[in-house]
Amino acid sequence: MSRTSAQKRIHYVRAVYAQALPAGQTLEKSVRAALTALKTVGDTEVNHDAVGTLAVRERGVANQNFATLGIGLGFPGEAMGTLGLKVAKAQDVNQPQAPLQGRVFKLADAFCLIDDDDLLLCMDGRMRMATVEFYLRSLLGLADAAPAAQAFQLVGRRDQGQQQTLETEGVKEMRIVSAAYAVAQPAAGNDGWLRKGWDALIENLRVGLESEVGTEAERASLAAHLGDLNVSATVKVNGGSRGEPIMVQTLEDAAIEAQQDAPDGTQITLVTKKGNEVGADTLTLKTIKSIKRLQRQNDLDYADAWNKLTGYRQELINSHRWKL
Repeated sequence: MSRTSAQKRIHYVRAVYAQALPAGQTLEKSVRAALTALKTVGDTEVNHDAVGTLAVRERGVANQNFATLGIGLGFPGEAMGTLGLKVAKAQDVNQPQAPLQGRVFKLADAFCLIDDDDLLLCMDGRMRMATVEFYLRSLLGLADAAPAAQAFQLVGRRDQGQQQTLETEGVKEMRIVSAAYAVAQPAAGNDGWLRKGWDALIENLRVGLESEVGTEAERASLAAHLGDLNVSATVKVNGGSRGEPIMVQTLEDAAIEAQQDAPDGTQITLVTKKGNEVGADTLTLKTIKSIKRLQRQNDLDYADAWNKLTGYRQELINSHRWKL
């Protein structure tokens, strides 16, 4: 049975290869071939030092129009805290629960719909797009796929309307605003240009402010309130340039990368020369759907997740935005 629902984002991405593949070869065909060779969940396990063990928990290959993969992520041996029931003492014992034999505590899921080289991705928990990309390449490696078939990146599909606005009006600047508190949180594997720059900025800000205070009490007060600050940065394009289309494309790419890397709550905006604002989160095609969670498990309901992904694919087909 299902209980609560979660608002989950579904991303539309495409596999872009480092070199051209033989005619007719696609990621979907490579994945189908891999799943034919790797017949069990155990066969699909891949270890990643930073995130744990990944494996295909559910596979859907019967549909001739697309394939689906449910990818699970967990850490072997990680203990989970438990709550004692009917404890006959004044205090409970903090007793971690080890995983059952042959299982790990699952930290995340990813739901992938693959149609030729176009994908819809929905991620839950600690799963990130970079993790899915790593796993799909590794899955093909397990099945001894050709090196060229493994050399791809997952790139967000652009919203043509927003892209046309930027190309027509040009880009004057890119604005980035975030709370210092959010910036200071652990990066959780994110190491893109925005995260690195933000970390350096916050550290320089902290050192500079601490040099201005004279007592330990003032220093403690500063540390307590540093997270209250809003941190902003602006990248401006000055003057005209023959290379302006390249500049627009470069800033658009940078904004999309930064949005994937940004701390929660970060606002990244491109401002056109006419003063119109285009949010980085609107530059690529995506949607937010309500997906049910399973009772007593907190996992997303697989059946509902697949329904939402296939429904969004049909929406994109109906609006002539699929496989453009």
